[in-house]
Amino acid sequence: MVHLVSMKKRDVVHNHFIDKLALANALLSGVTLYPQLYILLTSKADTRGISLLSFSLIVSNSLIWLWYGIHRKTFPLIISSSLNAIAAGAILIILL
Repeated sequence: MVHLVSMKKRDVVHNHFIDKLALANALLSGVTLYPQLYILLTSKADTRGISLLSFSLIVSNSLIWLWYGIHRKTFPLIISSSLNAIAAGAILIILL
């Protein structure tokens, strides 16, 4: 009789160039919506040209990627999707 032994997958910390690039990209992509949020918060900008549907989809998409990043323990994905979800959610609230 063959017994299958379950082994825990070890968390591996990579220190390759691509890992550093992924982290930098996560931070950069995570802050892309903040200039728009800043303008909406600090000025009386017209919000009629901002799509409610688009920001609803961005929030939904970011939350799904966040969930996946947490599930896979992918730190850059967790960072970027968290920052995007927060900014897009705030913009969505302003639009409502």
